[in-house]
Amino acid sequence: MLSVIDSCDVGSNPLSEEGEDSVADAYQNALVLYQCKVYGGSFIASKLSKRYDYASLMNCPMMIEIWCVIVLRTLCFRRGDAPPASLEFRYQEIVQKDGLLDQIAKGLLPLTDAPIASRTAGSAIFPRLFSTSAGSDNESCIRGYTNGT
Repeated sequence: MLSVIDSCDVGSNPLSEEGEDSVADAYQNALVLYQCKVYGGSFIASKLSKRYDYASLMNCPMMIEIWCVIVLRTLCFRRGDAPPASLEFRYQEIVQKDGLLDQIAKGLLPLTDAPIASRTAGSAIFPRLFSTSAGSDNESCIRGYTNGT
């Protein structure tokens, strides 16, 4: 909680009424971002579970890129904003019929950094979603998109 309070710009008293609102907003924003991350991971898992082991996807640069695009687009809509045109274009390339995810799922575009799953398609229970810890590659990817790079 201290890190949330420390990051709020509320003057000298973070526990004032303004400070409490700022802390509540920070927690709400963190919850929304977390939910978008979970959605992005679940979306990818549902598309690729027959071909790839989920844990191996977390370290694949292409999947991190795809995950970031899905998370950011979802976050835009959760905040009531339209995504930037470049983000929407990239998202459509990924999710459209016969798009990037479909090509990966069908094996037309193999992931070089992720081994093919050795389990049956019916056992798609994944132990965890993409990392949500600060400082991870996922966070730098999100910062890159939000900074326009």
